[in-house]
Amino acid sequence: MLSQRFGTDIPNNRYYGLDFMIADISSDTIFRLTKSRDLAPFVVRTPSVHAVEPRRVWTVLLTTDTFILLQEVLLDFKNEMFRDKNLMYEFRTGKISEISFVNDDFPSIKWMSDASASTPINVAASLISAEGLRDAYEKKKLTGELEQLTATLNEDDNPVLMLVKFK
Repeated sequence: MLSQRFGTDIPNNRYYGLDFMIADISSDTIFRLTKSRDLAPFVVRTPSVHAVEPRRVWTVLLTTDTFILLQEVLLDFKNEMFRDKNLMYEFRTGKISEISFVNDDFPSIKWMSDASASTPINVAASLISAEGLRDAYEKKKLTGELEQLTATLNEDDNPVLMLVKFK
């Protein structure tokens, strides 16, 4: 059931430059595996994921030089409910905040990192299907430059590259 909600599987691991972030949803620790094969805890979660029901698991969305973005998923199998929210852990302050993403030209889009690599320059890339953009365009859900761009697209065009810059 969970795999149906999130596709074939839940994203757990992401590249961070030459390193690799390892985050199994059943673990309280996100590890960093370096190119030289050093494995060290990167973020340790308290209280434990196993301490509270229903469980809230984390998956890594993106790592930069200043923060790590996580998706927290509430696993309530008893009520068949799955809710998710985006969290940001700031390295400098050690604080975790719930965050949301805003695209002024496409307010109804929910951004989720689909990049397998992270970047130390606080930028991520995502692809938006031409078909999905055309559908949003026809429903008058787009404005600005994205609306103008989408007016020139056909449904079978290549996806549009969206750069996400974090402030």
